[in-house]
Amino acid sequence: EGWWPDSDILEAWGVPGYTAPYSYNVINLAFLQSSVEPTDALDPWVDPTKFFSAATMQNITGNSSPTDDEFRTALKKLYQAAGVTVIASCFGAGD
Repeated sequence: EGWWPDSDILEAWGVPGYTAPYSYNVINLAFLQSSVEPTDALDPWVDPTKFFSAATMQNITGNSSPTDDEFRTALKKLYQAAGVTVIASCFGAGD
């Protein structure tokens, strides 16, 4: 928690259209711990309604009442359109 505003998360994640252009073709959202608990950059991906405003989720999905899955799907489409693959890494410094 503590990531704010929404635009900062989208920029940190390298979401096309929300950050300066870059040449990377893989974005790694870390970490999924061995306890199967998301931390760091992966936490907002797993539970976006906890981190993003309804307005941001609506804007990205084009849906007036988007689910977390619809939000992630819409983000993945933005990445895919830019030729970027999103992955999650397992095991962080806390493991």
